[in-house]
Amino acid sequence: MVDYGLLDESLRDLRKQGLRIAVDDAGAGFSSLQHILQLKPALIKLDRQVVANLDIDRGRQALGAAMVSFADHIGAQVIAEGIETAAEFQMATELGMTAVQGFLFGRPTADRREWQRWDTALELPRTVSAPTESGRLPPFPTPGPDDALRRRTERDSSFLYVAADVFDALPDPTVVLDGGGFITATNQAWRAFGVRNGGGPEFSGVGVNYLDVCRRAADVGDRDAKEVLEGLIAVLDGEIDESDREYPCYVAGAVYWYLSRITSLGASRGAIAAHLEITGRRPDLI
Repeated sequence: MVDYGLLDESLRDLRKQGLRIAVDDAGAGFSSLQHILQLKPALIKLDRQVVANLDIDRGRQALGAAMVSFADHIGAQVIAEGIETAAEFQMATELGMTAVQGFLFGRPTADRREWQRWDTALELPRTVSAPTESGRLPPFPTPGPDDALRRRTERDSSFLYVAADVFDALPDPTVVLDGGGFITATNQAWRAFGVRNGGGPEFSGVGVNYLDVCRRAADVGDRDAKEVLEGLIAVLDGEIDESDREYPCYVAGAVYWYLSRITSLGASRGAIAAHLEITGRRPDLI
């Protein structure tokens, strides 16, 4: 993907017509977190490589929980691909995946008569509770409350570490804001971005009000900061879902162009602000 801006314009028109965007094979191949963040899909299909052995692999459980939380923040739904065992299905639902697909529920077929016979809502409970000697899947174990609490605590702890690593790995400077505009999290690229531009944690660190930072710049005549501020206020107030603004940044005698993209996290939940370098995409600078 070379030009996310052009793609976003095309998808915006399609979304207005009711089209829903899905990202396939998330967690494998070319479906990187950066692509997902830029595409803002309605559906994220978690690849079989992540789902396999989900019931026994704590690393996969932590990644699955992180993807569910990530999807929730951008308004998407996670679909677990390639569910083949009852235990994988149980763990997927416990992690918050509300849609699944795989051989456990049916084999691929082009026979329309087979489609008409499918009744997943009715057949699945019978499948997962059937006795072993029937040739079907064994029943789920029934965990006690202590086991459930322990697993939940372990998953939550693992999720926090994975979510932090995922956020830190995003290549573009990115920050999370609460509903009042206060910075609640920054990634490594954001912190490096601040250092390069002469700003320390007191200007762009956790706890700083990003609205105030933009206001101070606007008050001394920075027109770009004024427009970023107006877009940020509109997003936080729920008037728009996203605000984009291109602006120049002068560092050591060189000019770099960035796209400030502010995306809502939902009603009263704040926003994500990212600064994407677009210097190479501007034809007037090439």
